[in-house]
Amino acid sequence: MIDIEKVRGLLDRVKRMHPSMHARDTKLIDTLVNIVDSYIDENGRSRDVLIEVGGVLDEIKSVSTIVYNAMVMRSRYKSLYPVSLSLYKWHSRIKKSSTYGFWRRISSRIRRARGS
Repeated sequence: MIDIEKVRGLLDRVKRMHPSMHARDTKLIDTLVNIVDSYIDENGRSRDVLIEVGGVLDEIKSVSTIVYNAMVMRSRYKSLYPVSLSLYKWHSRIKKSSTYGFWRRISSRIRRARGS
């Protein structure tokens, strides 16, 4: 699990800054990138991991798009950040759907049938 309390503490610090200073705080950006990248390193690149990372990235982006863009530029996983954000948004929309449980059960049955 990503240390969400540490991320929220850093985001509170970003909220107290003037927006022109967001991209200049390299220590803060490096810390956020290190948290997210190390989580991906430890847990792999599975869909569930990317959805969890996307939730954190969505929270960061809602506070400051400048910080998010700087994180993308400094990360080792430049291509995974937008993908995980997209997966998270898609998953949260689908999860709200009234037919979510039905389609989840069907897709797991299809996966099991293909595997055997």
